[in-house]
Amino acid sequence: MEEQRSGGREKEIEVEAQTVELAVARAAEKLGCPRRHVRYKILREGRTGLLGLGRQPALIRAWFHDSAGRQVDRLIRDLGDIDGQYTFTIEGRELLLEVHPPLGKGKPADPDVVIGAGKDFEPEILDEEKIREVVGTAAGVPVVVGRLRRAGERDGSLLLSVSEDGMRAEGVLLPAKRGGKDLDVDGVLRLLEKEGIRFGIDLGRIQKVVFERAFNTNFIIAEGRPPVPGRDGEIEYLFERNRHRIDFEEDEKGRVDYRELDLIESVTAGQELVRLIPPEDGTPGKNVFGEDVPAPRGTPAELPPGEQVIRAGDVLRAGIDGHVIERNGRVIVSPIVQIKGDVNYETGNIDFEGTVSVEGVIEDTFSVRAGGSLFVKKSIGKCRVDVGGNLVVIGGILGRYEAEITVGGDLVALFIENSRVTVGGDLRVGEVILHSTIFVDGGLEMAGGARGALIGGEAVVGGNVDLLTVGGEGTSRTILRAGAPPALVRREMEIDARLKELIDKRERLIKTRKAVQREAGLGDPRLKKLELASGQLKAEINNLREELKIVRNTIAQTGEKTTIGVRDIAVPGTRIQIGSASMVLKTVVRYARFRRVGNEITIGSYN
Repeated sequence: MEEQRSGGREKEIEVEAQTVELAVARAAEKLGCPRRHVRYKILREGRTGLLGLGRQPALIRAWFHDSAGRQVDRLIRDLGDIDGQYTFTIEGRELLLEVHPPLGKGKPADPDVVIGAGKDFEPEILDEEKIREVVGTAAGVPVVVGRLRRAGERDGSLLLSVSEDGMRAEGVLLPAKRGGKDLDVDGVLRLLEKEGIRFGIDLGRIQKVVFERAFNTNFIIAEGRPPVPGRDGEIEYLFERNRHRIDFEEDEKGRVDYRELDLIESVTAGQELVRLIPPEDGTPGKNVFGEDVPAPRGTPAELPPGEQVIRAGDVLRAGIDGHVIERNGRVIVSPIVQIKGDVNYETGNIDFEGTVSVEGVIEDTFSVRAGGSLFVKKSIGKCRVDVGGNLVVIGGILGRYEAEITVGGDLVALFIENSRVTVGGDLRVGEVILHSTIFVDGGLEMAGGARGALIGGEAVVGGNVDLLTVGGEGTSRTILRAGAPPALVRREMEIDARLKELIDKRERLIKTRKAVQREAGLGDPRLKKLELASGQLKAEINNLREELKIVRNTIAQTGEKTTIGVRDIAVPGTRIQIGSASMVLKTVVRYARFRRVGNEITIGSYN
């Protein structure tokens, strides 16, 4: 008896045989799978009877079960969406291309992008149709798509280029090959004469390059005398543009009154804000061909765009009474919203395009967005705050590890605790930054207050740092990075995290592949899925490692002029990093200034 049924499983059959074991063997044959993939339920035990009387065959319900295959599918789904990847390699003169398909909802490789990358090798032959075919199949195996050039015998020559404006001629001296003759100084001058270059020739530099045989190096051959443009028109600002650049005024004891920062410049409707000054004529020049180059008249200036302003000829006037600032090249007169008390359930969240002034506190869980600046006379709790201009907190920020503060301009606060803060300008804190994550595009100033301490957490600062104390005993390590753009540092962190995730997934995938291979052998079709996924992951991991190398190389070039000044004490255990150079302090350091010299950090006197 054999009966097929459909149900929760893909295929079920009922099989009769003299014994259960025979029924299972027959089920494996009918299901077309190995005995180990058969799962079954005994519906009836077989009986042999007495002398053939009462004999009854065994009956089972059986189905195919592939736990490893399901594990493979689940693992591949877990990899997420990954775009198709491609890699060029060179073997001898052959250019090979390897393309991997996308995973999940990832995008396949773009054939036009791949063709452009192939042209960067400057091949003798590049089979674009073959590239499109390889991209289309995305089989994950290297395929020959081109052939590189082979240099032949030649005399030395000069690769000459003249700038589009004719003001500079540059050259690359190419060596002779396979018995050819190198170019001498007279030969270079004849080539220049042939090309009509006769003004501003740097004979001394030509002789130096030829005598030193400085082949394959770009050098300047001739430079024209540039015209002197007329003086450009100018924009005269009639208000204090740098009022947002907050300057502390200390009393005779070196203390700062944070209540007297004078950060709002109020204007009245019709008040002049910006005035144009006209341009002037210039002085002619001469290009490398000996031709006169007329001098342009100075460029007229343009009134900057604005909001809530009125243009009257060459003058911008305030359109309303309000607070004037310049932000991103725009002159803005914004109305001021004044919250007389706290931001809480009575006010709700604040979302305003202008400037906001809060007399009290911003309570926990509430949010404030100000397109202009934000002034808080007391404190900010565990809130989300987004400010287009400057943020001034006369009290401080008590984030309780949940505050997210984003500021387009400068931020001034008495203290910052347990918060995540991003600042587009400078950060100035009077007392302490405690256990916080800080990203600052400008500089960090903490030497104007009584305490000026950075303790715990991590601060990434694009510019210079000046503080009294860094690090703290008995706290988590303090990390202070300066000189590298915070956006690059954040990208480095993102790549590191993504690499760890992908490497972990690939290790799990490899373990699964080995398990399937042990169980089912090399011919199992599931291995192909695993190989494709593994190749895709490997390609993305390699690409991320290359990007990480570029990011770190870029960071390594930063911080040459950056300093970290510690006016009082740097505590042992503190990590100091400038650009890519770093050190962990093992002893107390006092009254010091840290600088990057090459790949190391030096410690000098604060002065």
